[in-house]
Amino acid sequence: MFHVKHHGLRRHIAMFAMVALLLFAAGCGSVSVPEGWAAPVTAGDFLVVGNGDGSISGFRRSNPASVAWTFPKEPEKSGWSFFGGAKSERETYLGLYATPIVTNVGGRDRVIIATYSGEIIAVDVQTGQRADGWPQSVNVGGHVVATPAFDGKRLFVATHSGTVRTVDATTGELSPAVLLRAAERIWSSPTLDAGTLYVADLAKHVRALDAATGQVRWDRTLTGAATGDATLAGDLLLLPTLDSRLIALDRRTDGAERWQFTTDNWLWAQPLVADGVVYIVSTSGTVYALDLATGQQRWKFGGVQSETRATPVLLAGTLVLATDGGTVFGLDPATGTERWRHQPTEKPRLLAAPLVMDSTIVYTSKLGDIYRVTPKDQGVVERLFQKGS
Repeated sequence: MFHVKHHGLRRHIAMFAMVALLLFAAGCGSVSVPEGWAAPVTAGDFLVVGNGDGSISGFRRSNPASVAWTFPKEPEKSGWSFFGGAKSERETYLGLYATPIVTNVGGRDRVIIATYSGEIIAVDVQTGQRADGWPQSVNVGGHVVATPAFDGKRLFVATHSGTVRTVDATTGELSPAVLLRAAERIWSSPTLDAGTLYVADLAKHVRALDAATGQVRWDRTLTGAATGDATLAGDLLLLPTLDSRLIALDRRTDGAERWQFTTDNWLWAQPLVADGVVYIVSTSGTVYALDLATGQQRWKFGGVQSETRATPVLLAGTLVLATDGGTVFGLDPATGTERWRHQPTEKPRLLAAPLVMDSTIVYTSKLGDIYRVTPKDQGVVERLFQKGS
């Protein structure tokens, strides 16, 4: 019994340390070193992956994967370090938590990154260079962890300062007006639907805003701070919180609570909804399947027993999730029964949300390696790229 409790405490301390590091980094960005866990994206013929230093790399979609470009290149210099000497451009970006946004301007694909330092940069996917016409510096005035919302024309960027500002995806023009000034940091990505922007912060508030004017349509107080990304499911807004609860709000009216469900630990991974079922995983690795309409538990799987942040994926009839310890699990989505598990010998830390590409799932590790999982082939984990090799 003591042994089990010891490991549970250790997992909780590890996740607390992760949150503490982010909080420290937010207050002391010039000293601490954010790590970043941006999810990979596809853009044209490229797989775009965030690196731990705030740069991004474009990979040709081949096996093994090969790097076509990295932005920014070294040794570009801008600014000065605290201890003297020139500081590279990528050092000024600090890290990358937000998933890159993919768009097309003038017939050319570009990815727009929101760096931890608050810089917003558009990169031409074909060349790996700053997109033509994009300003040399677009800074939203605060650290960025949350992935921006995107309406096809504008990015809605939330910051550690509690602000939300818009950036034109074509010109890079930063809105002079602030759409929202919240009382606390925003880590949960803003969610946009039908002209309404939903924003949750660490002060336990979630607001529905008019995306054009910033007018608050409703404001609800939560039982815990929201760090994970929300999920829209019909009339419901599903919010994972740090008080271990998944909260379902009626977003069509005034944000009234429909139901809530309490898990065994913090919720950071974004909820997954499929066929009337909500799948959530706690930071302890416990997986829950809930009825979307009522919040009632259908099943629970506690066999992961490892810190988990990455969002689960439903593909080829299998619920797939990856852990901070590098193990990838495949579960029966109807019963929660384990079908398979695999862990590469190097035990990669898989924190970022995965990317579904055709019949495969792509994961990126904390070290920058790229892995592919194919559920229909019993989930064998294949490393496509090893950083530094």
